[in-house]
Amino acid sequence: MTVRPQGSVRPKLSVAVMTHPARLAAAQRLREQLSAADTTGATVTIACDPAPHEGKATLRSARLAWRQAGADVTHHLVVQDDVLVHPSFLAHVADSVARHPDHALSFFTEWASATAAAARIGALRGDSWVPALDHYVPTQALALPVAIARQVDAFFAPLPLTVPDDEAIHDLLARNGVPALVSVRNLVQHRDTPSIIGNSYLGLRPGVCYRSDLAESGVPDGPILDVPALLPYFSWWDRAAEFRLWNVPGQMEWHSRPITELLDAFGRNPAGPGATASAAIARLAAARPDDVPVPDTALSDLWAAAFILGLVAMTGTDGSIADALARPEAQVSLHTLAPGALRRLADAEELARWADPLADFVIDAVRAGAAVDLPKEFPEHYRSVHRSCTRCDVTAQFGQLALEALGAV
Repeated sequence: MTVRPQGSVRPKLSVAVMTHPARLAAAQRLREQLSAADTTGATVTIACDPAPHEGKATLRSARLAWRQAGADVTHHLVVQDDVLVHPSFLAHVADSVARHPDHALSFFTEWASATAAAARIGALRGDSWVPALDHYVPTQALALPVAIARQVDAFFAPLPLTVPDDEAIHDLLARNGVPALVSVRNLVQHRDTPSIIGNSYLGLRPGVCYRSDLAESGVPDGPILDVPALLPYFSWWDRAAEFRLWNVPGQMEWHSRPITELLDAFGRNPAGPGATASAAIARLAAARPDDVPVPDTALSDLWAAAFILGLVAMTGTDGSIADALARPEAQVSLHTLAPGALRRLADAEELARWADPLADFVIDAVRAGAAVDLPKEFPEHYRSVHRSCTRCDVTAQFGQLALEALGAV
């Protein structure tokens, strides 16, 4: 289900570039770039960490950046110093704010986040925005209504410096009931620079759907993806695929289970997801003379996540999967699924060499998932007590909720 945007205001922006003394020169270049190309009349300032000697933290510079909201503006935008922007960026932000004046708007999410999984669903369906679905709101380029922006400093002040600013923003927005949206087209790209706060161990974190020509064109005036009741997701940290359910009875948050539990609903038949995954892995192995840089178990999970992605994206739509896959946002975002998901299993150079075969692998899985008929219930052989499940007593019950979320029952 999608929601059409509502409302239109004439926005007035102020902008702060959030930085650290070690990257002040980069922040100054970014400020100059934004100011030189601006057509909105925005004032662009720099917010540099005032006390870097007190240890690694984002809260100090974030507090300063949000304090710099202009006196007579409707919205305040904070960008981080390590993003790549295009000359038309601020004009596109103003357009987006005019369409969604009461929302927090983020113009980036990294390629392996849960929000990125939603963005891929949105890309296939033709949506322009998706809800932020992680335990944080991406702050690489975030615009807030000024009334909320002015609350940030006081909200952050009592927090331990170990709290990341993106998690703190998430909590502030939740407290105020402000929805956070992320653009399917990422309008900024995260540069590959050493992390000031020690996040380099997380690996490369570019955008889920960034391409120069798309970023230059801005965010289309399109629908918002409704919160998907079921989200297929490859956890890059756990190196395994899972599905997440929202609104499990008695719970008020996402709950995750191994994606194999959902796939089992399709039964063990020759045409099932497992069989098609095996054939696809064999085709992938033949695509290059060198060995695939990740184990078959990870590829099977990658296939499963993409398979359910195709199923979820196309359920309830009238369009064809061919038309969905032809959308440039779908092409870009599906190409980023494998390298983001597998980044703890192979180095970036290996994954880059395999980028095109892995993208074909993912797209084949999406196409296969879009073509399946939904089962009505979990098979009888899987209706057994799953002792490791702390959220519910019977695994089949959880899987049945997943099928209901898809509208199969």
